[in-house]
Amino acid sequence: MGNTVMKDIIIFAGRSSTNNPKRRKISDRSAVSGASSGDYIEIDVRGRRHSLLVSELEARPPTLLSKRLDDQQGEGGVVELNEAQPELFQYVLGWYARGQITIPIEVTEDSIRHECRKLGLPSDVPVKFDTGSMQSISKAVVANTTA
Repeated sequence: MGNTVMKDIIIFAGRSSTNNPKRRKISDRSAVSGASSGDYIEIDVRGRRHSLLVSELEARPPTLLSKRLDDQQGEGGVVELNEAQPELFQYVLGWYARGQITIPIEVTEDSIRHECRKLGLPSDVPVKFDTGSMQSISKAVVANTTA
């Protein structure tokens, strides 16, 4: 049995950050087997805070976010990801949660794919447009042309 390097990180229980986070040991990115399904990490993207289930991060291939978390080694409870664009990162989180990115029609596929490359996501990440926002716009256009 080989040596395993253990790293301390802070994992938050619940959706919002807390002043009293639980500490857990994370080892080689596979560590979350002992974490409950409600454990979150906090991510700071240029001043905007996001939460992500640890299990969702661990279920995906390594990315800049997982590397940053590994490098942090318990230095604090919030992972800083200043390479990301705050306006786009919220959509990137969909890949961790659902395995695909859903964007509104105002966001171009090229811009989200560029963001994915910067953050080390796989090049074949499915990107879909939010059909709900398209339907809303279609209804608004129809309503305005018939009024």
